Amino acid sequence: MINKRMGLLSVLWSGIKLSFLQAAWNFERLQNIGFLFSVMNVLKSVYKDDREALLRAINRHLSFFNTNIFFASAVLGVIARLEEEVDDKNPEQKNREIENTKIGIMGPLAAIGDSLFYFGIKPLAMLAGGGIVILAGYTVEGLIWAAAVSIALFNLPKIFIKYYLLIKAY
Repeated sequence: MINKRMGLLSVLWSGIKLSFLQAAWNFERLQNIGFLFSVMNVLKSVYKDDREALLRAINRHLSFFNTNIFFASAVLGVIARLEEEVDDKNPEQKNREIENTKIGIMGPLAAIGDSLFYFGIKPLAMLAGGGIVILAGYTVEGLIWAAAVSIALFNLPKIFIKYYLLIKAY
């Protein structure tokens, strides 16, 4: 077991890969494949000398996973830290600790993220876009500005929150 922390670039690369969280969504375990894809480079760096431990970690992250896609970075950061720091002498205890932590934080983060983004930021962005359309007098330029402002108001907080939570959680 390696007790040194991974580099920031490795963690940020996992965050970029987290953009594909729902690319392999399934009805049984929801976002588990996407989360495993995101955390895979972390697992490879932590278990680079122990193939059996790597396979246990892969199997551990194939379990059920579902949270808000923008707040999943907080889960990724916490799990990356736990994979590094929890002692690997007792694999069952490590498996239980990481799985319980993941289960314990993904539900509340889903509730907070869904409320913040889909009942707060998204309506605000659409309201701003609609206001620009009305103020611009329904012109083509007004529609272009409205679309640009709406997209920016929704996506800029999303990107900031995603990477802020990833770095803080790690």
